[in-house]
Amino acid sequence: MTPLLDDVRASADWIASALDSSGYQADFSPGSLRDVERFMTEHSNSGAAVEGGLLAAGLGARLFGVGCYVGETIRLSLGGAWEADDADPAGELDVRLRLASG
Repeated sequence: MTPLLDDVRASADWIASALDSSGYQADFSPGSLRDVERFMTEHSNSGAAVEGGLLAAGLGARLFGVGCYVGETIRLSLGGAWEADDADPAGELDVRLRLASG
């Protein structure tokens, strides 16, 4: 596995733990995506972090983690594989999930 792909699962697990400790369901079930939406609604406004909210610090890492969590939840439910290019200097911006259906 490439380092970026290692980061995907580690970030998904990290944010799941953080969400869970903050009172959001984060068990990688499809239903938990409702709590991810609630988290985003409560801690952002019009695309910006709410002052004093859980996205106010460490925004990049937290958004990467949320994206990895959502993708990993979908992958576990529908099948598929993560793809990344470690040679790309901005590779973390282009990590993608290819579903089993293509």
